[in-house]
Amino acid sequence: MKPEQTFPPGAHVTWAWGEQMLHGIVRKVFTHRIERTMKGVTVTRDASRKNPAYLIHLDDGDDVFLNHNDLRSV
Repeated sequence: MKPEQTFPPGAHVTWAWGEQMLHGIVRKVFTHRIERTMKGVTVTRDASRKNPAYLIHLDDGDDVFLNHNDLRSV
């Protein structure tokens, strides 16, 4: 089953982080469990077709992994 809306690579997205809203660009989409080491920290996302995980590039040069239900379209 696919989510109602998916974000393709290149899509601009936003999400809440504490009391601020962050923005980034989707680089990759994952529909399976993914584990990556980023800045020395291992990050795991249990992605699925219903709730994909996204590798997102921030304006400051960092990358983050977020699940579909954390994101909104810009």
